[in-house]
Amino acid sequence: ALQAAKSFEPITYVGMFDSGVDYLFTLLVPILAAESEKDTSLVAIDLSGLTTKEEVASEVGFALSEIESVAPSPCDFAQLTRYVQNFAKKKRMIVVLYLGQEGQTASELFIFLNRLRNLLGWRFSYIIFTTTRLLLGSDHARPLIDKVLKRNLVTVQPLDEENSNAVLANYEERYAKALPPVLRRQVLELAGGNPGLIKALYLQASTSDSWGKPDILDERIYFRLEGIVYDTPENIREMVKKHRLRRTDSALQPFYHFGYLVVADKTSYRLFSPLLDDFLNIYPMQGPKLKETPIMPNAELLHLTKSQRTLLAYLEGRSGQLETKDDIAKVLWGDAWADLYSDWAIDQLVSTLRKKMSTI
Repeated sequence: ALQAAKSFEPITYVGMFDSGVDYLFTLLVPILAAESEKDTSLVAIDLSGLTTKEEVASEVGFALSEIESVAPSPCDFAQLTRYVQNFAKKKRMIVVLYLGQEGQTASELFIFLNRLRNLLGWRFSYIIFTTTRLLLGSDHARPLIDKVLKRNLVTVQPLDEENSNAVLANYEERYAKALPPVLRRQVLELAGGNPGLIKALYLQASTSDSWGKPDILDERIYFRLEGIVYDTPENIREMVKKHRLRRTDSALQPFYHFGYLVVADKTSYRLFSPLLDDFLNIYPMQGPKLKETPIMPNAELLHLTKSQRTLLAYLEGRSGQLETKDDIAKVLWGDAWADLYSDWAIDQLVSTLRKKMSTI
């Protein structure tokens, strides 16, 4: 990324859910700021959770306002384009974008980036960190995605054995608890190199030296597996569930390329993590009705995070009453609600809860 930035060549990093793409973005920004030339301005923008053109344009405008005292007020992408054009007459610009795990953003963002690249050439560049969901299940016009994201595409693969060991060792040091060798090997084999799964499995395994089969209903593991599954379109999920993973099937090639599948033998692939097999047996592949499982009768509620369950339990006890955002904030954040208060977080939580409730 540093090499691409110095040569003003756009570059995109793409990985599966919880592959560490967000961590790479966090690491790169201060390093790039320290390495940037004096005639270059760096603009770092986190767009996670923002999907409409108004939200994205507003956040981009705010980030641009940080680099110059004369800032664009909340405006549209046409105004932002003119602003960057004028700015680039004085200094070159590199924009570093994290698009979040949602795999959705406004198409206007890609038009904006492509237009500036065409207009400004080597005086403007960008570095993008995003999830495979944006490439594998995108509703955006494919030529636009290809033009912007695939100029210089780097896949963030699951970690190899050496780096998986290093990540696990970091968690053992952070939480001051080393796993026995047998459990250590089990965690690494089950995680398949996904950093998020390494963390979730470590936290579960560290609670008992006699840890056996992992509990995939544990929220820390479940939401990560759910995210990985939803990276893939429904027809591919169905193929995976039925173990139709033939290496000759061209539809599976992108998922092998991005690390979801690994070679099993001369004719077939297998999932990168054995946890996904168990997960797909209890997770709904289509429609609102979940497959019944003897593990938990109310399997529908497995979708809910801790915050969503907390809010739902509160609202159930206040049926028919009007609740304010302040009321919800106090439930979520307790005594620290005033300091932690976030309009956006509450909106996202309520919106997501409504969508999930509608399926059951």
